[in-house]
Amino acid sequence: MGSAVRNTISEWLLPPGVKRVLARASGRSKPKELSPEEKAILARNARLQGAYAGRRCFVLANGPSLASVDIDSLGGEVTVVMNAFNQHPAMKLWQPTFHCQAEPADAYTNPVTYALLERCLVGYTTTTHVFPIEVEALLTSKGLVPPGLIAYVKQDGRTAAEFERIDLTGPVPAAHDTSILAVSVAIALGCNPIVLLGLDYNWLSHRSINTHFYDDAAVPWPAEDLGKTAYLEQMRSSVRCWEAHAALRQIAASSGQTIINATQGSFLDVYPTAALSDLLAEK
Repeated sequence: MGSAVRNTISEWLLPPGVKRVLARASGRSKPKELSPEEKAILARNARLQGAYAGRRCFVLANGPSLASVDIDSLGGEVTVVMNAFNQHPAMKLWQPTFHCQAEPADAYTNPVTYALLERCLVGYTTTTHVFPIEVEALLTSKGLVPPGLIAYVKQDGRTAAEFERIDLTGPVPAAHDTSILAVSVAIALGCNPIVLLGLDYNWLSHRSINTHFYDDAAVPWPAEDLGKTAYLEQMRSSVRCWEAHAALRQIAASSGQTIINATQGSFLDVYPTAALSDLLAEK
């Protein structure tokens, strides 16, 4: 059998679960060994694994659609937010359960991006922050987050398709987008269902500035002009994100968890959809 035929069979005929097993069986997918220090830090996450089993959870991204959704009533829910969510007026009413940032430590090596990090942490009092383990030294030295309100995760470069389950005491899937980390956290917490909001994922639909629900001028991060990025690279980046979310859907399903995309007009079509009003009425 020629290699082209084998590749075609793998790409189009094998179920995603089988492809994950084959990927893990190859040498390219072998997990990297954790250092003793990393193991000790990740062991603290045992308290989070399954901590909200069976509880409904809302994962809130920063897409522009979130500006037109009433989330004031989510204060009693398990919520996982990300990046500059603290720009949302709902922060005056309730504190998120978790706040995720997936950027590596070298993203904060200049004054502008470090200022963004500080800005993204303003206003939280009881929220647990989730960061890559490589940021631990920076956060500790600067005292930006109380020690009891921080959890670190380890990304070893493997994609979500190479995981059968999410365990925060070990490596987690690579976060091509912070929402991938946030959904991974929600799965690890045992939440069910997991409802997504603000995941517009509409970058390929326009060539303008990548916008959010908030005024980008209020956050000191240079606005990303999509017109200056090769469209082919945008497509490749988007494919990685789509594939990661498709894999997360399967990982969740294997544990009896459902992920629902309630984002208005979302392009991320790998999850079943529902209207937020209908989901809230079910409670």
